[in-house]
Amino acid sequence: MAGSDILAIARRTPYYQDRFFNIIDVVRDQRRGGLLDLLRRELCAAKAEGKAAGRRPRVISGGGDGTASFTLFIIFAALRADDSRAEEGLADAGNGFIWTDEEMAESFPALVQMPLGSANDFGRTLGWGSKYPGEAESRFRMDWRRHAKDALLKWIEAAISPESPVVNFDIFGIVPAPGQETCDFKLCELGGHRGMDPRVRMDGQKHLVMKEASLPVPLFACLYFSAGFGAYMTARFQMNRRKSAIRNKMEYARQASGILMESIPPQMHQGLDKVQIFCGEERYFPPRSEDGSGGERYREVGFLNINWQAGMINGAERAPLGARICSTREPAKFNDGMMDM
Repeated sequence: MAGSDILAIARRTPYYQDRFFNIIDVVRDQRRGGLLDLLRRELCAAKAEGKAAGRRPRVISGGGDGTASFTLFIIFAALRADDSRAEEGLADAGNGFIWTDEEMAESFPALVQMPLGSANDFGRTLGWGSKYPGEAESRFRMDWRRHAKDALLKWIEAAISPESPVVNFDIFGIVPAPGQETCDFKLCELGGHRGMDPRVRMDGQKHLVMKEASLPVPLFACLYFSAGFGAYMTARFQMNRRKSAIRNKMEYARQASGILMESIPPQMHQGLDKVQIFCGEERYFPPRSEDGSGGERYREVGFLNINWQAGMINGAERAPLGARICSTREPAKFNDGMMDM
């Protein structure tokens, strides 16, 4: 709830009150004339104003790392064409959206990430900070209110300044295979009990219980994507999310230790057994599979788009043992157009 005070102030400020949205409210109000329609109207108005001023519009996304992906998803949803409402300005521009490819390239909003989450890897990587604006300044000062306010004002000034540079950032998404309209998998969400162990005992054994994923599901990945230990730990954490960053980090540690101490539930394989990954035509995972070994000895596979994860772990390209010890490997880069496995 770190951003609630910012929202409250913005709603009373004439300059901002029509253009600050609670993203959860937008998701829930997609009816005709609802908040998604209102967001679309403001996006189009910002596009026109930005074009007149020779500037790209900006959207400030306040939240954790996942909020950035969610924000992009909602912007795309707002701009999605609907020919049944063509008379309302939702006609298809030829690409599935109401803006042409040229308009998307010129006026799609630049994303500014206000770091209100636990790890804030996105804000840290792009220079927007790793803490809530004003948090560090206010912690040990008697006059913390003034310093926190000054820090927040400086952050906002940088976020909206036309002089702040705009950089490219790679975005990955889950899309159907070439020539197909749909993906051949189901998306579900971990259910079960809150607490140390989400498994449910049935027939004398502890099982994982899954439920249908709540909608909408953003299928964009800004920072990292993985299968295995980290994904399972995050799914368990989501059921036990806390109200402070430090307690969230402690919850991650609790869930990680629980996974290591528990027996493997029937719904999961040993390690990453049965998982295969191809990069283009080349088999990437499991490595050395020509000798018949599978992925059961590995706990994690995926990609990083930034050289930082959870405020603790750095990523680098895979290399033989000698290269890992004796040389510097290339780090993951967020704007090189590559997927760093």
